This record gives sequence, structure tokens and C-alpha cells, in this order.
Amino acid sequence: MPDDRRGGGTPAYADWMTMDSRHVVVRYPKDHPRRSDMRAYAKKLDAAYEAIQTNLAVSYTDKVTVYLYDSAEQAEA
Repeated sequence: MPDDRRGGGTPAYADWMTMDSRHVVVRYPKDHPRRSDMRAYAKKLDAAYEAIQTNLAVSYTDKVTVYLYDSAEQAEA
């Protein structure tokens, strides 16, 4: 399998699903075993994002992109 992490190649996550929430962009494979739970997971990430802003007394305007892999092996590929 070619190394898609190098410049000029198509990223391994190019055909992944993308879900936008208030503060995060969640990217995951189409066949992710928890794909039906992604909206609830994104809500938890939004709550964590807001808690961090409050606890650190900072304000962010950019969204955070989160990549959810099927397994550690997929993440390391």
C-alpha cells in the first residue's frame, strides 16, 4: 500500500464521512463500527470544547477536526 501521508498523494481519509457540529468537525470511515453514534459523540466533544474555554478563560473561533479511526492499526497505516 502506498504511503498517502506524503505530499501529492490522496489522503487515506479522502473518502471518509464528515459531520460538522457546533465546535468540531468529525471525520470517520464510512464503515466505522460506531457510525450511528457519531452525532452523540460530537455533542460530547462540543461540551468538552466549551468546558475548556470556560476553564481556561479563553475564546476560540475555529473548529477542531477530529479523526476517528476504526483501530490503532488503521491509525498507524
